[in-house]
Amino acid sequence: LALRWPGQASHWNNLGVVARQTGDDDVAEDAFTRALQLLPDDWELHYNLGLLYLQQRRLLAAREHLLLASDAAADDIEVRLQAAHACHLCGDTLQQAQLLAGADAWPPLALEPALLLASMLGSQGNETAALSVLDKAMQQEPDPRGPNRTRLLIQRAALLERSNALAPARHQLQQICDLHEMNS
Repeated sequence: LALRWPGQASHWNNLGVVARQTGDDDVAEDAFTRALQLLPDDWELHYNLGLLYLQQRRLLAAREHLLLASDAAADDIEVRLQAAHACHLCGDTLQQAQLLAGADAWPPLALEPALLLASMLGSQGNETAALSVLDKAMQQEPDPRGPNRTRLLIQRAALLERSNALAPARHQLQQICDLHEMNS
């Protein structure tokens, strides 16, 4: 479609998304760049190019595009989370904190975004909000014995240990051991 109708940014965007997901980074970057030439202010294009750059560890470029996307789509939690992640990786703690302001009131997130958010909140010293994010994710987890529950408990134990809440951290570790024994 992109070759047949090269003036349609959406076709280039779709090609870029598929190329990024299949690991063809050169095609993805070219497709997103072509789409941005057609629609330079489209936040979704900046978001997708930012994700590509994040995946490639081109952190400053990722940060730039993800911040553009988050400015235009400030209510989109996933966009804000990825922009905050890029800022985190670049050491831009001020911008990261601004993007994550109020994150403890966000609705429950899926496993990977919840783990990422909790990690960033913990690195900001906001263990209470990080634990709240993990608790919400655990409530969403359908399998109380599954590997996702274990990952959430491990992150929870690490946050508790980091904040010197050693007895609760030991309790979390015991839960992890109990899950492991049940699954063996």
